[in-house]
Amino acid sequence: MDGFEQQLAACSAFFIATAQIGGGLLGLVFVAMTFDRDRRGLGRDGAMHALAQQVYLDFLGVLVCSLLLIVPVLGRINHGLLLLAVGGVLVIRTVRGMAALRRELRSRPLLLQRFGLSIMGQLFFLAAGVLLVLPRVAEAFVLAMCAALALLVAGSRSA
Repeated sequence: MDGFEQQLAACSAFFIATAQIGGGLLGLVFVAMTFDRDRRGLGRDGAMHALAQQVYLDFLGVLVCSLLLIVPVLGRINHGLLLLAVGGVLVIRTVRGMAALRRELRSRPLLLQRFGLSIMGQLFFLAAGVLLVLPRVAEAFVLAMCAALALLVAGSRSA
């Protein structure tokens, strides 16, 4: 076993747990967004609807990235490239959502802070991908763990 496979095996319990937590919370947010949309005002308030979508995206990111990091057969570089791709899509989607709500978010700094927490976690996934492509395995796994925790905290706080 090389250093990557050892680190992957050592961190698998963490990523299995975060995948389970992210998947469960993702399901709850989906149900809340689908069935209770009008009563909670999500349909009338564009910023709150965007925040709900962001929470969904955060939990989806945790689920997908955690699942990627428990698959042992991909190899270090493939793991890094997949984390880069998923992290990049998450960041682009979040920035596009914030740009669409630019005016509303300026008048509501708390919502802007919550989007900021999401971007921080997503950037951690991007950085972990870069570090995996480079042979910096230990730092990459620490950043990936921090990313999963940051997105879980951001999503839970906003939910």
